[in-house]
Amino acid sequence: MERSKAFYELLKDLSVSTVEESLESEENDQEVMLERLFTKAIKAEQEAIKCWYNVGKAVRNKVEEERNKLEIKEKSIRTKMYNELTKRLKGFIRKVIQSKIERSERVYKLFKEIGGRSKINRMKNTSMNTIINLKEKKGEVDELMRQVNEIEEEKNIQKIKMEIPIFYGEIGEDPKEWTNQVEKYLSKIGIKDDKRIFEIAKTHLLGNALQWLENEGMCIVNWNKNEIKWLNLKFRIIDKYSSNNRS
Repeated sequence: MERSKAFYELLKDLSVSTVEESLESEENDQEVMLERLFTKAIKAEQEAIKCWYNVGKAVRNKVEEERNKLEIKEKSIRTKMYNELTKRLKGFIRKVIQSKIERSERVYKLFKEIGGRSKINRMKNTSMNTIINLKEKKGEVDELMRQVNEIEEEKNIQKIKMEIPIFYGEIGEDPKEWTNQVEKYLSKIGIKDDKRIFEIAKTHLLGNALQWLENEGMCIVNWNKNEIKWLNLKFRIIDKYSSNNRS
């Protein structure tokens, strides 16, 4: 499906980790002063988006609270809320208030699902208008969240892979300790899917263990959730390489 320009701009911005930069040049350097002013303006815009995030969060909390407490329809809750705000916010017509509230909820929904308001700091080449231009009816907000989370997960996996030890199947290695380490590190980044754990774990087998997997473990397809225990890598590794069962 063809996505909007706003979608690809936000995906690019939100997929890049934020690196805080400090300027050490002299204050009287006009280029440095311009750079500082530019950076300050960008941060001001980011703070504004954070404010709208907070508005969206407050609205969603209010709607959910009243819906659960009063057991009335969301439409009725919103009508009452918009009417009250129109009375209190002098100079704003109801239509404008409703439009801004809906936009704030879009901001909240987007950033809530990709890691919270801190991710707003990544928006350096995009703005509130970019978020507004997302085609929500075509599923762009949901698709953006999915892709950003997918990219974040892959980054985390690459980092955590460096911490998971390699298992060689040599004498002196503890297979149970290795399987515990695999689960420990992957749980840190929220990976609980059994197939996903299996796919990552098998990339950390080398030497005798890898040769065994390729020759005898071709039927193994899970980490630990298959009802047939012989199809689980965790069980088979411990069974094969525990000190009492080595052959």
